[in-house]
Amino acid sequence: MKGTFDDIFRWREFALLGIIAGCLLLLVYWEEFRNLAYTLCYSFEGGGICENSVIRSAVGGTLWGAAFLPIVLYTQYWLPAKDQPLISAGFLQDFIWYLLLRFYKVFVLVWFSALLYTFYDNHLPFLRSQWIHDAPIAVQVVLVLLLVDLLAWIRHLLHHKIPILWEFHKFHHSQRQMNFFCEIRVHPVESISARLIEFIPFYSLGLDIALPTYAALEIARRWQGHLVHSNVRGTFGWLRFIFVNPQSHRIHHSNEIRHQDKNYATVFSFWDFLFRTQYLKFDEYPDTGVDDPDYPYEEKLSIPAFARSTLSQFIYPFITASHMLKSKLVRAPGG
Repeated sequence: MKGTFDDIFRWREFALLGIIAGCLLLLVYWEEFRNLAYTLCYSFEGGGICENSVIRSAVGGTLWGAAFLPIVLYTQYWLPAKDQPLISAGFLQDFIWYLLLRFYKVFVLVWFSALLYTFYDNHLPFLRSQWIHDAPIAVQVVLVLLLVDLLAWIRHLLHHKIPILWEFHKFHHSQRQMNFFCEIRVHPVESISARLIEFIPFYSLGLDIALPTYAALEIARRWQGHLVHSNVRGTFGWLRFIFVNPQSHRIHHSNEIRHQDKNYATVFSFWDFLFRTQYLKFDEYPDTGVDDPDYPYEEKLSIPAFARSTLSQFIYPFITASHMLKSKLVRAPGG
């Protein structure tokens, strides 16, 4: 009976964890899903009808999203890639970053994106193409899915290959305890550079025209991103040749030299097969992190420790980038 009681207790414990996590995610995503539902409603219906229907749409979409965190945590429990706590120091650190970056997105990135769009309309409208807009709806959907993901692959590659960009992208790779919120562990400077890299081809190709398609893609990308950044053992079987999966993306986050410059894809893995950057062994689950003994990793489960690590992780890329630029300037006069 002891084993049975322990099993029952374990299920109750995880059920409680799932409820707490679902409620937490509901609060975090509420405003984001509400705004998305409002945008989609207007794109389909127009004016006043959305004032009432948006609330129901937002609730439905948010509850669907809130259910995803417990599902991933259960999957990590049953199929872990590595032996680590479900609620680890890395998990809590990334959740702190998640909350902070929500405010950053609302108060900085939205404004910056609008600034880029205004600049494009004022100075680069001649680059704008209508060919996607003129295509049949089914073709628009396929083109938006493929081209947005290809842009993400190129942007990701550049953040690895350009040293100054890597210093900020390294923040994302520094996580040693892969978890649900690791996908959001992105330095604010990288968010800016990503938009600078993508905005001209994005607007020139007209990828913002098919708004409902793009919004649906972003939701799918977000949830797939949460899953593949989690501590999950799995390859999706034969679907690994089409979609990025937890094993392939763990390889990308590996701290081993033989895994470097591999598996850049975000959603569709066939870009890596096409460009020969796919790591072809599908049964390896390496440790993750960056080869930097000075990196300010999160270590302790305490509020002061998390405050220090959060501030240090924000500042550290500026320090390493400035040292890199300084060393190049010192060497430049001598050739």
